[in-house]
Amino acid sequence: MSLHSLWNRSVRTVSVYSHLPRDVQALAAARFINGLGRFVYPFLALLLTQRMGMSTAEAGTFVFFAAVSGIPGGLAGGKLADMFGRKRVLVTMQLAAAATILPGALLVHSIVVAYLIIGANFFNSAARPPSSALVTDRTTPDNRQVAFSFLYLGFNAGYAVGPLLAGFLFEHYAPLLFVGDALTTVCAAILTAAVVKESKPAAEDMARAAAINPDERPEDGGLMGVLLRRPLLLVFIVASLILNFVYAQSGFTLPLQLQGLFGGRGPVYFGVVMTINALSVVLFTAPLVSFSRRFRPLRNMQAVAALYAIGFGMLFFAHQVQYFILSVVIWSIGEVINATNVSVYIANRTPSSHRGRMNGFQPIIWGTGRAINAPIIGALIEHHPISSAWLLAFLLACAGGVLLLVLG
Repeated sequence: MSLHSLWNRSVRTVSVYSHLPRDVQALAAARFINGLGRFVYPFLALLLTQRMGMSTAEAGTFVFFAAVSGIPGGLAGGKLADMFGRKRVLVTMQLAAAATILPGALLVHSIVVAYLIIGANFFNSAARPPSSALVTDRTTPDNRQVAFSFLYLGFNAGYAVGPLLAGFLFEHYAPLLFVGDALTTVCAAILTAAVVKESKPAAEDMARAAAINPDERPEDGGLMGVLLRRPLLLVFIVASLILNFVYAQSGFTLPLQLQGLFGGRGPVYFGVVMTINALSVVLFTAPLVSFSRRFRPLRNMQAVAALYAIGFGMLFFAHQVQYFILSVVIWSIGEVINATNVSVYIANRTPSSHRGRMNGFQPIIWGTGRAINAPIIGALIEHHPISSAWLLAFLLACAGGVLLLVLG
C-alpha cells in the first residue's frame, strides 16, 4: 500500500468523528484536558512507597480504599444525573475533585495526601456517569460506538503527554503534580459549562429512544430491579470486572516491577511505558473502531480477554525494557477494544429512564477490579516473586474469556 493510499484511508477513518453532535465533540475536548492533567493517580503506588515509606502491602491497602471510593462515587453521580440533569452534576463533581486534590501540593510527604486522593477519586468517579449518560442521550445505537470511542480517544491523546511530564515532576517537583492535576480539571469543567447543553430526557425523548431500540424503553423501579430483569447484563458485568482486575496490574504491579528491576530509573521507565500506552491508544483507536464495528460487542470483548492474557502474561518472563514495550502495545490494543465496547453494550441495553444510574456501574466495574487487585497482589508479592502476579493475570484473563464465550 502506498503512503498516499494509507493517508487517505486514515483520513476516512478519522472523519467519522466529524459527524458527531457538538456536545459530544466538546466532551471529547474536555476529556483531552483531563488526560493531559492526569498526574497524581498513576503515580499513587510510588507516592505511597517512595515519598511516604510504606511497604507494598500498606500501599496496596490505600490503593484499595482509593479504588473503592469510586464505587459510591459512581452510584451517586449516576443517581444525581437522572434526578437533576447531566451537565449540572458533571461540572459540580469536576470542581469538587479539583478542590480536593489541590491541597496535596503542600502535603506531599504527609499521609493526608492518601486521603485527599481517595476523596478526589470519589468525585472523579461521580463525574463519569453523567458524562456517559449525556453521550447516550445525544446518540443512537448507530453512532454510539463512534461517540464513546471519540471520548476515549480524546482522553488518551492528552494522556499520551501527561504521564511523561508527571514522571519528570515526580522526581524533581512533586508538589506540581497536584497543582497541574487540579488546574486541568477546572479547565475541563469550564469548557463543559460553557459549551455543552443540559440534558435530562423528557417522556417524549424516552419514547423516541424506545422506538429506535426496544431495549431502551423506560422502566419504573430502582436500578437493582432493572438489572435483575436483565441477567445477561449482570453476567457481562462480572466478566468485565475480571478483565478490569487484570488491567489494574498496569497501575500497581507494573511500576513496582520496574522499580525492582531498574532502581531509580523505574519511575522514568514507568512514565515512558504509560506514554507508549497512550500513544498506542491514540494511533489505534480510529482504525480499531472502524474494524471492530463489523462485530458484535460481545465478540470484541472475547478478543480483549485474549489480548490481556498475552500482553500481561508475557511479563512473567520480562527482564528487559523491550519486553515491556511489546507488552504495553498488546494490552493497549485490548484496552481500546474494551473501552469502546463495554459502554456500548451497556448503553444499548439500558432503559432511557436509568441511563445515569446504569452508567454508574462502569466505575464499579473498573473501581472494583482495581480495588480488589491492590490488596490481593500486594499480599501476593510480599511472599512470592513479583512475576507470580503476571501468572495470576494470565489465568484470570483466560477465565474471563471463557465466561464471555459461554455468554455468547
